[in-house]
Amino acid sequence: MEKRKISSLKGIGEKTEKLFQKIGVDTVEDLIRYYPKGFEIFEDPISVGEVEEGKVCTVAGMVFGRIQVSTNSKMQITTLHLKDVTSCKLFADLNLLRSL
Repeated sequence: MEKRKISSLKGIGEKTEKLFQKIGVDTVEDLIRYYPKGFEIFEDPISVGEVEEGKVCTVAGMVFGRIQVSTNSKMQITTLHLKDVTSCKLFADLNLLRSL
């Protein structure tokens, strides 16, 4: 059976194909068998009042107001307001590194 190049998939152009090649994914079969080297496990959600600055945590709540997303070459920053069931409010800047 002939191996299909990853660029044969809809939405995978030359630029994305090169990014996949950097991690060793050249064919559709490679993509199916690709497993990331690591992942994060998050604890159960905590209330907004329990959030500690600089600590990674899971918070359950409702987003209200505008969500603002800004990017630079290495990072995406998402800014939002979150309210939980205790009616505590949290202003959050989420720094998300781009994957790939």
